[in-house]
Amino acid sequence: MEPIVWFGWFRVDILLDYKDLFLQGAWMTLRMTVVCVLLGSLLGLGLALARLAHPVHAPWTWAARLGLRWPASVYVSFFRGTPLFVQILLIHFAVMPLFIHPVSGLIVMGELARTLKQEHGALISGVVALTLNSAAYISEVFRAGIQSISRGQFNAGRSLGCGPRR
Repeated sequence: MEPIVWFGWFRVDILLDYKDLFLQGAWMTLRMTVVCVLLGSLLGLGLALARLAHPVHAPWTWAARLGLRWPASVYVSFFRGTPLFVQILLIHFAVMPLFIHPVSGLIVMGELARTLKQEHGALISGVVALTLNSAAYISEVFRAGIQSISRGQFNAGRSLGCGPRR
C-alpha cells in the first residue's frame, strides 16, 4: 500500500494517477488554441477590412454600408457583447444541429453526421465558438491598428513614392 501524499488539503497521489489524462487535456488545449487563433485571425482580418470599407465612388457607398460594414459591426458587437460560455452553448445546442444532423443537416447528413456528433461534437462546437469569438476581438485589434496610422504617415509614404497599395 502506497502512502497518501498530502499537501495541505490537496492529495497529490490522486493527480499522479490521472497524469496521462491531464497531459492529453493540456495537449488538446494547446492544439485548439493554435487552430482557433489562426482561423480567428484570418476571419478577424476580413471583418476589420469590412468594417473599414469606405469606397469613394458614389454608386458603391450604400452597398459598402449595408453589405459590408453593417453585418460586420453586428457580428463584432454580438460576439464581444455576450459571454463566451453563452456563445459556446448557443453554438453547440442551436447552430451545430442545423449544420450537422443525421436527418436534416445543411452541411453533413446521414451516418457521417451521427458519427461526427458522437465522437467529435463537443470539439467541433468548441473550435467553432472559440474561433468566432476570437475573430471578433482580433478584428478590433486589426481595425484599431489600421486606424492608428495618421494622415501624416500616409502622406510621408506617398512622398517616398509608395502608392496606396504598396
